[in-house]
Amino acid sequence: MYYAFINNGKLDGCGQCRQLTQGVQNIEISDEIAEHIQEYIWDGEKIIEDSNHTYQKQQRIAELKQLLADSDYWGQKYLDGEYTEEEWEAKKAQRKAWREEIRGLE
Repeated sequence: MYYAFINNGKLDGCGQCRQLTQGVQNIEISDEIAEHIQEYIWDGEKIIEDSNHTYQKQQRIAELKQLLADSDYWGQKYLDGEYTEEEWEAKKAQRKAWREEIRGLE
């Protein structure tokens, strides 16, 4: 038996034990829902499938932001002369594409 935790009107995870924190509502759920809890949301009355794929979007946004953070040093390397103009333009285009994808998901 699993319980979904509803906190401040949002699905906030699940577990095999009830959440005793004040204000957290415990909803009994199936093993199937518990295994894929990130694919569900709380609609104010019941747990339903997330047709907007919110979790997947949030995961992709986090991945893209990490790619941007990990590539911040590219600009410094270009300024230090470690990239040609052509290499730098390709890297700028990649970062621009990542930012555009983030905006499209948000």
